[in-house]
Amino acid sequence: MTFDPKKPVKTRDGKRATIIKCDLRGDRQIVAVIDAPNGSQVVMTYATNGSRCIFQDDALDLINEPERETFWMNVYPKGVLHPTGVCSRAVCERGATFDRVGLVSLTFECGKLVAFENHDIAEA
Repeated sequence: MTFDPKKPVKTRDGKRATIIKCDLRGDRQIVAVIDAPNGSQVVMTYATNGSRCIFQDDALDLINEPERETFWMNVYPKGVLHPTGVCSRAVCERGATFDRVGLVSLTFECGKLVAFENHDIAEA
């Protein structure tokens, strides 16, 4: 997986990180602020691939946050789902027909289902 400094990042060990500059000259072109467990913040520099150390992985290396994508589906009698492939509840609502009995959302992270939610639908 390729590191992209323009996308949300965290450290390899899960600490929140914010890139504040990514175009410095030299080997360490990225400057990031890392949130420490005690509430303080630490400023660190990184190579363009997010690494702190060129010889081995480090707990404070930067990695991209997993991207999440949510899809919405209208549910109809007899369990029929109409997969609209839309990422907006509003678009799904507009496409619903009178016989809809439910609305669900499915959230995927890195191609894996991580959340399923059944939503109330407004009574007509």
